[in-house]
This record gives sequence, C-alpha cells and structure tokens, in this order.
Amino acid sequence: MKYTPRSKETGSLETSLFDTLEPVAKGLEMAILELSTFRNKARGASPGSVQVRITVYKDGNIGVDDCSRFHRAILPRLELAFPGADAVDECRRRGLLVNCTHDTVLRMLPAFNIRAEELDEACGILETVLKGRVR
Repeated sequence: MKYTPRSKETGSLETSLFDTLEPVAKGLEMAILELSTFRNKARGASPGSVQVRITVYKDGNIGVDDCSRFHRAILPRLELAFPGADAVDECRRRGLLVNCTHDTVLRMLPAFNIRAEELDEACGILETVLKGRVR
C-alpha cells in the first residue's frame, strides 16, 4: 500500500509530516495510509495548535499496543514539525526563554552552572507547551 499526501506541493505541512514520519512507520513495520492536519479549534486548545490524524496499516492485525508504539515513536517528531513562534511566546509567558531558529527548531541556551532543579523546571515547561501543540 502506498500513501500519497493530498497536497503534492513541496514544503506543504502534510508532505513534510509524511516525509518525517514515513521512516518511523517503516521501522515499526507499518505504513501510513492517511495523514491529515487541521487547526485545532476545540475549547481549551492552545492557540495555533494543529490536530494531526494518521491512519496506519500493518500486515496481519493491528492492535492498541501497535498504535501506542507508533504514537510514542512519532510524538517527538511532531513536536518539532510545526512553526515554533507560538511555542516561544508561550514559553516566555511561563518564564522560560527559548529561541526559535529555522522556523521549527527550538533552542535553549542554559547557563553552564544551571542547577538540576532549574533544568527539570525548564524541561517541564517545554514539555507542557509542546504537548499543547499536538493533539
């Protein structure tokens, strides 16, 4: 089975996501059948968040455990697949300074003498902000 993104434009969000996630699916012996994205307008959704829906196929049966493995494998890649300007603003509102380069790369520049507690707090803020971007 072969998936072809709806938008054939080079650089479109769906094409970019497919190119990022297809190797992950193959590594798990799965194939992406459908991938769609749209702005998340649900009550309580973070501003600028995008909802991603993916249908995967696996020879034989596919179960909840397979879906869970695929989800855990793609989540870090999705978190960095979207423009980061909104995430930078949300981090700043929460007291964390991050930089966004190349539109999708978030960068932290902690001091060399940062304490473990401060690093844990910064990672917690970043995790909360990024998880709010992908549903």
